[in-house]
Amino acid sequence: MTATSPASVDAPARPTPFRRPRRGLALAAILAVAAFLVLSAGAAALTLLSMRADLQRGERAAREARRAILAGRLDRAEQEAGAAEAAFAAAAARGDGALARVGTWLPFLGNNVDAAVAIAHAGAAAAEAAEELARAVEALPGGLAALAPRDGRLPLEAAARLAGPVAAAADRVEEGGRRVAEAPAAFLLGELSEARWGAEHEMGELARTLRGAERLLAALPRFAGADGVRRYLVTPENPAELRGTGGLWGAYTVLELRDGRPRFAPVRPIRTLPPTDPEEIPAPSPDYRRLYDQYGALRDWRNINMTPDLPSAARAALGAYASATGERLDGVLTADPFALEAMMRVTGPIRVPGTDLRLAAGRVVRFVTAEAYTKAWTDAEHKGLLGDLAIEVVRRFLQGDGDPDAHLRVLAAVVADGHLGIYSTDPTFQEGLSLTGADGAYAAPAGSDVVAVTVNNGSGNKVDTFTRRSVAYEVRLGGRGEAIGTTRVRLDNQAPARGPRELLGPFVGGLEAGDLRPITTIACHDPCTFVDGTVDGAPGRFAWERELGIPRLRDFGVLPAGSSRTIEVVTTTSGVWTGNASAGRYRLTVLGQTTVLPTELTITVRAPDGCQITWTSAPMTVEGGVATWRGAMPDRMELEVRFSAPVPLRWGRNLLRPLGGL
Repeated sequence: MTATSPASVDAPARPTPFRRPRRGLALAAILAVAAFLVLSAGAAALTLLSMRADLQRGERAAREARRAILAGRLDRAEQEAGAAEAAFAAAAARGDGALARVGTWLPFLGNNVDAAVAIAHAGAAAAEAAEELARAVEALPGGLAALAPRDGRLPLEAAARLAGPVAAAADRVEEGGRRVAEAPAAFLLGELSEARWGAEHEMGELARTLRGAERLLAALPRFAGADGVRRYLVTPENPAELRGTGGLWGAYTVLELRDGRPRFAPVRPIRTLPPTDPEEIPAPSPDYRRLYDQYGALRDWRNINMTPDLPSAARAALGAYASATGERLDGVLTADPFALEAMMRVTGPIRVPGTDLRLAAGRVVRFVTAEAYTKAWTDAEHKGLLGDLAIEVVRRFLQGDGDPDAHLRVLAAVVADGHLGIYSTDPTFQEGLSLTGADGAYAAPAGSDVVAVTVNNGSGNKVDTFTRRSVAYEVRLGGRGEAIGTTRVRLDNQAPARGPRELLGPFVGGLEAGDLRPITTIACHDPCTFVDGTVDGAPGRFAWERELGIPRLRDFGVLPAGSSRTIEVVTTTSGVWTGNASAGRYRLTVLGQTTVLPTELTITVRAPDGCQITWTSAPMTVEGGVATWRGAMPDRMELEVRFSAPVPLRWGRNLLRPLGGL
C-alpha cells in the first residue's frame, strides 16, 4: 500500500470572512424608496387636486347645458356642452399624464386616479353626445320647433332624421358608462367614491333613455301611419273611481292615424260595446285570468283595467275589442284629467263640447272628477261629454299653436308621469316606451326591492275624489342581502255623507252614500315572507297573490264617509341589496298609481348595523345610517342607496370575513 503524500491531499479552503453591508448603502436605499413613495403620492395627490377643479368646472357646464336644453336654447346648450367636454377632457389628460401614472403604482392613490380618469372620460363622452345632439336638432328645419306637433300633424320626418344622431349619442354614453363601471371602486376617497357611484348611475340612466328615444323616433313614422293607416283604441281614465292603471275607462273612441294626421270617431260609452266571449280572448298575461276573472274583467269593460300593468290591460282591451267587433287595432291610448290639465296650460281655456261651460286648466281635474256629476246629465251624456272634452283638448294641442317648446315639455312630462298611457303592438315602439320607463309596466328590475300600493274601487261610486292616501315604507337591511320591510298605508275617506247619487252612490248593497269599498294590494320583493299584519291596530286577514312575478297581499274593507283605515304589513325578504357588512348597495323601485289627491310617500332606508349612508341616487335626508325620502308618490321612481362602515371597522370586518364573519 502506497502512502499518500501529505502534499497530494487538498487542503481545506479558508472560509470567506462575513462582511456586513454598509449602513450608508442600506439607509440610502430606504431613503430612495421613501422618496419615490412620497413623490408618487405627491404626484397622485397633485393630479387629483388639479383634476378636481376640471371635473367641477365640467359638471357646472353640463348642468347649464341641461338647463339650456330644457329652456329650448340649443345654441346655449351647444356652447355649454362644448365647455363641459373641454373641462372633462382636460381632467382626463391630467390623469393620463406621465406625472399621474407614477402615482398609480400606489394601490390606494392609484385607485383614486384611475377612478377620476374614468369619470372624466365618461363626462367628456356625455358632453360630446349632448353637443352633437344639439347640433343635430339645430340642423332640423325650424330647429327644436320641428319636433313639436304642428297644424294637426305629428313630426314624422324630423323624428326619422333625429333617430341616427340619438343612436350615436347612446353609443358614446354607453362606452363612457362602461369605463366608469370598470373603474376601481375600493379604497376611494369619500368625495370621489360618491362621484364614481353617481357617474355610474347617471350614465346608465342616460344611456337607457337615449336608447329608448332612438327606438321611439325610429318607429314613430310607422306608429303614426306613414306606411299605412294605424288605428288605436282611445279611452279617458277617470281616477274618481280608481282602477289598477289609474281610473275607470268609461268611454271610448277609435283614433285613426294616417301620415301623422289624426281622425277621431265619435265618443261612446264603453258599455255600449257588444258583449265579449272571454274564451276567445288570449290571456293578456300569465296571471290575469286567475286574478281578475272573479271580477268579470274580460266581460265587463269597466273592470278590464283592474290590473296595475298597462300592457296587460291594453292587451286585454285589444282582445276584447276584436272579440266584440271583429276588428283588430294597433294599440291603446289612455289620458287622465291631469294630462288634459297640462295640455290646457298650453292651449288655453276650452268650452266643454255641447255645453256653454268654459273651463280653464286649473279647473279641469275638479270638473272631471266631481263637478260634472252634479249636472243633470244622463250617464251616457256624462261619459260622452267627458270623452268629447278629452278629444277636443288633444286636437287643439296637436294643432301646435303657441310655443312649440312648451308643447314638447308638456308631452314629455305627461308621458313620463303616467298621465298619458301608450301601448303599441309595434315591438320597436313598445321597446322604446319600456326603455324610457313610459310603458306603465308593473315590473321592477332584478335585484330591486319594490313598493307598490294599488287600490281598486269596489263601490262603483266616485268617492276616490275625496280620499287621501299616505304610504310609508321602512326597510332595515342586514344579514346577507336580507331586509325587513314595514309598509303602512292609510286611507282617509273625506267624502260628504250627502250629495248627488252619481257621485256618492250607493250602487252596491250594504253600503251607504259616501261609503268606499277599496280593494287594496301591497306588494313586496320576491321572495317575500309575511311576518305580521294589522288593520287599524287589530290582526288583519289578507289574501296572498302574485302578478307578473311580484308577490302582494290583498285587503278588503269598507270606509264609511268620514272614517279612515290603516293597514300595516311587515315582511322579510332577501336579495334586495348586494355587498356585505363592510359596504354595499340597495335598490328600490316605486310603482305609483294616479290619484285625485296626491299620495303622500315616505321611504326610510336603514343601513346594516355599523354602516353609514354614503350616496343616494336621488336627494334624500341622510342622518348617519338612515336615509329618508318624502314627497308625492310618482308614477315610477328608482332609488339606489350606497353605504359603508367606517374605515377601521370596515378593515376589521374584511379581515374577519374569511373566518366566517360578515
